[in-house]
Amino acid sequence: HRICADCGHYNGKQVMAAKATAEA
Repeated sequence: HRICADCGHYNGKQVMAAKATAEA
């Protein structure tokens, strides 16, 4: 996914986990 304000941030891990769960 694109790098956004949330990604690469303290919240980024949760965002990526949510995206991975949604895509999986």
